[in-house]
Amino acid sequence: MQEQIRAHVEQLLGNDRVSPQIAELREEMIDNLTERYNDLLREGKTPAAAFQMITADIGDVSELIQSLKRDSALTGLSADRLLRIRRLRGLRSAIATGCFILAAGFLFVIPYPASFLIFCTFIALAAGLLVYNRSTRLR
Repeated sequence: MQEQIRAHVEQLLGNDRVSPQIAELREEMIDNLTERYNDLLREGKTPAAAFQMITADIGDVSELIQSLKRDSALTGLSADRLLRIRRLRGLRSAIATGCFILAAGFLFVIPYPASFLIFCTFIALAAGLLVYNRSTRLR
């Protein structure tokens, strides 16, 4: 029956091995449906009735599949790579915020001509980081 469940899920999701998200969803669905099928058998359902019940419970997954394909096509990146990019963007934002705070602090610590130059440099650095961060975001 495992093979029938796998065939049904592959029919629903397509045999797309390119997208890791869809491959992961496929395996998760197969595991969950197999577990549900075995539970129904233990409750006394016939194999045919159990299979019919689990396939009827799935519903329409086309919107989910399209969303996963769209996300994968837009980024073309793995989930790990996306996480690293998001962390890097967060780090750049944090550094920019720190530069804005430090810039004001230099005005009070260092005498006037040098403090103003350092202040402007840190403000420009922070603004540049934020602009770069915004321009490299995933669309």
